[in-house]
Amino acid sequence: MTNFGFVVPYRDRAAHLELFMPHMLAYFQQPLNNWADRVVLKIIEQEPGLEFNRGALKNIGFVLSRQATSATCFHDVDFLPVHVNYRTPAGWAPLVQGGFEQAYAGGLIVPHAKDFYGGAVIFQNSCFENINGYSNTYWGYGFEDADLALRTGIGDVPYEHRSGEFKLLLHEHHGFAVSTSGDVARVPSFLRNEALFDQRFPSGSTNAQRRSSSCYSTDGLSSLKFEILNRRRLVDVPDKFDIEIVTVSISP
Repeated sequence: MTNFGFVVPYRDRAAHLELFMPHMLAYFQQPLNNWADRVVLKIIEQEPGLEFNRGALKNIGFVLSRQATSATCFHDVDFLPVHVNYRTPAGWAPLVQGGFEQAYAGGLIVPHAKDFYGGAVIFQNSCFENINGYSNTYWGYGFEDADLALRTGIGDVPYEHRSGEFKLLLHEHHGFAVSTSGDVARVPSFLRNEALFDQRFPSGSTNAQRRSSSCYSTDGLSSLKFEILNRRRLVDVPDKFDIEIVTVSISP
């Protein structure tokens, strides 16, 4: 039996979620995509207050669903699949590699680069556990995905490159600010996270050197601290789907 998990980090995107949920239900009921016996979808919502922490939210969703699944796709709410191979890889497979998309009419994108791992990425659960999941310490925008990619190299997790076709739901970019004159500047959280990433993984460092870094073994699933504030399971869905919206508080 194939039980496949989706984890979606979420906050303040109600309009996107209203489109994402029915789209995923319809997508996985199409004959070509009906390979999963059960689809476990966790929407992990961060309470207001602290800066958004995508890495920690993804870890929380994984912890809450891993006993019921064998593989997990960490998926942003603003990407709607059109033609995507979600089948379980040998190790991990990025599906959306942002920053290098080719845009087409209707908002379709076809990722084709191997430099950036965001949007949607699939792991065998055992492989995700072996690399201790995402870092929990990138607050605000950026670099939790770059950190994850280096963890897979440290852990020798098999990599599979795929190209997918998605409809992208447009939204305000939170990593850059545009002034009234049109100048583009990186926001403080981006700069802070970039500095943290560069400190942890200096340019030119080897996997052996990165493996000895304490952040790899101590920052991730093993250090996750959170509190569940509310859980709501959707009942008006087809039997093969288990969908839950979970609101959480994350400890710094």
